[in-house]
Amino acid sequence: MQRKIYLLGKAFCLFILFSNPISAQNQSDTLSLARDLSQKGQFEEAIQLLTSLLHTHPNDVNVLWVLGQNHLWKGQLPLAKKFYKKALSLTPDNDYLCIDYARALLEMGEVATCVKILGVLEHRGKVYADAKYLKAKALYWQGDYGNALKAANQAIQANSTFQVAKDLRTDILIPKSAWLEASSSYFIDNQPFAILNTSISTGFAVNHKMAPYLRLDSYQFSADSLSTNAQMITIGNVFSKPLQGFSLKTAFGLANYPNKMMDWTGEIQFSQKIAPKWDIALFAEHKPFFTTAKSADTMLSTNHALATLHYKNPKFIEAALAYDIRQFADKNELYTWYGWGLSPSLIPKSVQKGRISLQLGYAFSYANAKTTIFESRKTMAQIVTNYDSTIPIQGFYKLYFTPKQQVIHFASVSFQVEPSQNWTLGFNGNYGLYAKSQNPYLYLAKDSGGTVAIAKDFLETVYTPYDISTVITYQFANKYALKATYTYRSTFFYQSQYLGLQFKMNFWHE
Repeated sequence: MQRKIYLLGKAFCLFILFSNPISAQNQSDTLSLARDLSQKGQFEEAIQLLTSLLHTHPNDVNVLWVLGQNHLWKGQLPLAKKFYKKALSLTPDNDYLCIDYARALLEMGEVATCVKILGVLEHRGKVYADAKYLKAKALYWQGDYGNALKAANQAIQANSTFQVAKDLRTDILIPKSAWLEASSSYFIDNQPFAILNTSISTGFAVNHKMAPYLRLDSYQFSADSLSTNAQMITIGNVFSKPLQGFSLKTAFGLANYPNKMMDWTGEIQFSQKIAPKWDIALFAEHKPFFTTAKSADTMLSTNHALATLHYKNPKFIEAALAYDIRQFADKNELYTWYGWGLSPSLIPKSVQKGRISLQLGYAFSYANAKTTIFESRKTMAQIVTNYDSTIPIQGFYKLYFTPKQQVIHFASVSFQVEPSQNWTLGFNGNYGLYAKSQNPYLYLAKDSGGTVAIAKDFLETVYTPYDISTVITYQFANKYALKATYTYRSTFFYQSQYLGLQFKMNFWHE
């Protein structure tokens, strides 16, 4: 939406500037050339011409105005404000300059000042569709959804063909309205283990500080011949400050395990923009560990924390570095470092037109458990009866997977296409360029007392993991969205498949 403000504002202010009779009579060849350079994106050249012109015309409103615009488009915000304010001081009753300055302030993130400037127009009794649109956008960013919606409606009333204002109105209605989401997913692997999860969630937003929600989950587990179920209820809230790039999500709930034991659940998720293109995210939770065969009959919970540093520059690269730690009730811990990077889209802009994206990248991960819990599937007596030293003793990871010094390097690909305004298709794939892990194995050996026992050792194993996933999204009537996801993952230790379906609807009156 910010890009829409930029394009709309640029077209609006250039049209007004060079069609306004007051401005046209003082227009010079140099000013016209500067305008042409601005339209071509050659802002530095335009600034040099205008700076020279300013020496001979220090109080020319048009020169000051266009200088402010070019400094804004070049990202030199203090200079942009300087020239806008000087121009406005010379012609305080110029409504078009006032609107363009408000647009500039909004792009700078000075939302409160933008609203104040637009208030001056309202006190004059002036109604401009562009001014109402900018006010709606500013109030929306402040989380004042009610007044933002009112201003957007006024913009549309002033100009019934104002499509950008109509799009903004929809953007305001979505978080302001109540919503209902129903989803179902099926996960299966070769432990063997399968889980069917069905959930219903609902919520609404009073403002950006209070957006409560409720979620109900039902789980059906299948492991070998065992079939059990579990339930979970979660209540949470999302607090955000969009202008500061801040978001805080908190949640609390109860889980009913397959063995009928109860446990509390909790979650806190924090994200903050720390610099242009940079943000950090911190996540912590206490919840059931429903991703292993023992989930079917055991109360298995985990304390989980994740820290992520994220960088995004569409012209250069998008990348992230993260540290993940998971602690279980038996005091065992799993540590994971991982990172990834994706190139800008390799599809030329002339071809993609914003609807096709192809990115290539690289990812890595390092995972290690404090203790590797790998045990025999058979008792000592069963092993001794038919023991063959050339045949490995069959073992399994007890309770949950515990890797030892697992290192993976991936080549990544991400492809997305929007065949229409309603449809989005995505594909992501990772292929292991090199992966190794200390793989446990079991054998019989005598302990220090001379007794035969099951011993464990590790063998470095090189393998080729990979995963593929597809996502299809269909949105209709602005109120409804349907999403389908499929993922296949293969490692040395297991293969798994995931299928998910999600439907979400928003409730509002047009």
